[in-house]
Amino acid sequence: GEDKRLEPTDGGTDPSDDRNFYLSYAAYGLFDWVPSSYVSVNEGDHTRIWPFAVGYDAFKDADDMKVTDVDEADKITAGKFKGQTIGETVELITGTGFTTYILKHSSTNDNAWLLRGDIELTATISGTAADNKVEGTLSNMEQWDKGTSKWKAFEYFTTASLGEGSIGDDGSFNGAIDATSIVGFNDGFYKGSFYGPLSGLEVAGAWAIPPTTGGVRAIMGSFGAALVRDDGTYGCVIQTGGTVVAGCR
Repeated sequence: GEDKRLEPTDGGTDPSDDRNFYLSYAAYGLFDWVPSSYVSVNEGDHTRIWPFAVGYDAFKDADDMKVTDVDEADKITAGKFKGQTIGETVELITGTGFTTYILKHSSTNDNAWLLRGDIELTATISGTAADNKVEGTLSNMEQWDKGTSKWKAFEYFTTASLGEGSIGDDGSFNGAIDATSIVGFNDGFYKGSFYGPLSGLEVAGAWAIPPTTGGVRAIMGSFGAALVRDDGTYGCVIQTGGTVVAGCR
């Protein structure tokens, strides 16, 4: 949903005054494989997290279906894609990088934090391969506070830069996440693909940020966004009462 900043003054959540946006051609989310026992935390009793994105592919590495097959009249130059991201923190058990992690879901441990935020990507889709790039920003990152049952600013970062990446013939892309200013973390990565027709293009994917040596947490998430139209609308918008406003099918 779009946060219109009309929640109660005590910081509680009330979605009744927000507008909801829905993707038409893509979906994204997180899988958590939960251990059979919460009694102890060890190598044989841990949870795995897996961010994912799926959808109706916009492009394919085949004749007349590539990104570079887009006609000059239909190309998208520095198109803006706006959407949202969800994620979780993952606590390190052993190893380095993304070797071995655990999500602690017990009632006495808050090391697995649910996250949410906004994402904006800028992308060029054209017949010239060298011009087909994507970059963007994660912003307004928040974590769920179990103690107060409210969202609050994510303590590690609220904004992160998604560095420039190349878009392949099949519409897939990847790039680096700059973690220079995020204490305890190394640079991460994001990756994804484009979905739907050019007239209603969407993007979805996943991202991850590993800890530095000696760090205790990694962060993983997924995202979805839609191309902003000339009139400023984007995504599939449904307002109160179920009225279809734009883009919904």
